[in-house]
Amino acid sequence: SKLIKDADEEKASLQKSISITSALLTEKDAELEKLRNEVTALRGENASAKSLRAVVQSLESDKAKLELKVPCRGGGNDGRDRDRDRCSSPQWAGLREDDHVRGVQRGDRNLKRVLREAHIDFLNSVIVDLQRKNQDLKMKVEMMSEAALNGNGDDMNNYDSDDQEKQSKKKPRLFCDICDCFDLHDTEDCPTQAQMSEDPPHSTHHGSRSEERPYCEICEMFGHWATNCNDDETF
Repeated sequence: SKLIKDADEEKASLQKSISITSALLTEKDAELEKLRNEVTALRGENASAKSLRAVVQSLESDKAKLELKVPCRGGGNDGRDRDRDRCSSPQWAGLREDDHVRGVQRGDRNLKRVLREAHIDFLNSVIVDLQRKNQDLKMKVEMMSEAALNGNGDDMNNYDSDDQEKQSKKKPRLFCDICDCFDLHDTEDCPTQAQMSEDPPHSTHHGSRSEERPYCEICEMFGHWATNCNDDETF
């Protein structure tokens, strides 16, 4: 029937949606796993950077102590010149530049880690929503399958949404007591009944149909013959 055909088409559409949603879930799971691995690697790099930062801070502390012991502003012009040359030497400049580069790299790694963790949170919410949608679609397919097995067309129509009101019950089939048939018309609308009401009423004469009733042509009345008519009473 048309109802079963429509239900089969809708069921096929739902199963196609389930396949698409499942593929999206697989893709998002893979992307999520990749990001988690990247975050783990960034956290490892961050731990290494913290360790190197501690080493750099120790070296900077030693350097500061040395600068206090041998200040750049020593006595005499020769001492000041030597100290100025040493403090502005390429080695010291390289150390300062390396410290700056390491600080920038540390900031970049931290920013990348924060962005990836935010992306992971977003993907988690997307996956949860897809899983819920996939579950809803599977429930709808199961309800349609059960309705098809039970031959209950109403269930196949009413499965669509939980928050919608249930559809009204199916109206009773039309039946005519006179014709003794379904789905054509009600007894009140029967054309046979209408024809019967238009027929003239039956005669109230209870005599024999083969017997000729007396009729007076003078009076134009039944009950006696013209030969028995009393003209005086009539006129």
